[in-house]
Amino acid sequence: MVALGNKAVFCSTGNYEMEKSAGMSFGPPIKILGGDSPEMAEMKQAVAAAARRLGIEDYLEHIRDEAKIKLFRPQALPALYLNGSCLSAGKYLSEEEAAALLAAAGGK
Repeated sequence: MVALGNKAVFCSTGNYEMEKSAGMSFGPPIKILGGDSPEMAEMKQAVAAAARRLGIEDYLEHIRDEAKIKLFRPQALPALYLNGSCLSAGKYLSEEEAAALLAAAGGK
């Protein structure tokens, strides 16, 4: 975490394995932002299945806490992030959509 004025900014090298082995990880690179609705549960399952297909299933985190969500400054919820970059906002994704976004963004 880096302090920038009065705000905390979470930074990542983008290399989750290196961060993890160095004990400096800021969490998994795939982040789903949103609450606990039935639609959100379906999206989480879809993203998890897509990540499993890409071989990155253990790199998934669902962020529900409003304060943590605000740090990402999503335009809308739900949102899908990979390595700090927003891949999707305001849409519940299917497994196919999530897989295409993750693969295109370099998620293997």
